[in-house]
Amino acid sequence: PDGTLISSNRKSLAASTGPPKRDPNAPKPPCAAYFFFSNHSWKEMKEKAKSSEFDRVTTLMSAAWKALPKDERAKYVAMHHEDKARYERELENYVPPPGYNRKGNLITDQMKARAEAKR
Repeated sequence: PDGTLISSNRKSLAASTGPPKRDPNAPKPPCAAYFFFSNHSWKEMKEKAKSSEFDRVTTLMSAAWKALPKDERAKYVAMHHEDKARYERELENYVPPPGYNRKGNLITDQMKARAEAKR
């Protein structure tokens, strides 16, 4: 078999998977509490890991999040709730263009079939 044909099939398979296409004007979904924590602590964890390797830093980050006391974790959870409220407010005012659902995701044939199956 021709190697080019195989690689083009792989590309088409890869292109068909992944997150759905979104309307660029759709509200940005809320950030999880863990991501607020990681954004805040990234530089510190990078220095602690003595490496800029992503997997090392994220391993330390995950351990630090698990060990974080509830009172310190609460501020990140509060940030998440604020961001979620912002998202819900923006979602109320969002009018999706034709072909997109209420959250701004492109409606695909697969999504239509799934919705029909639920009915």
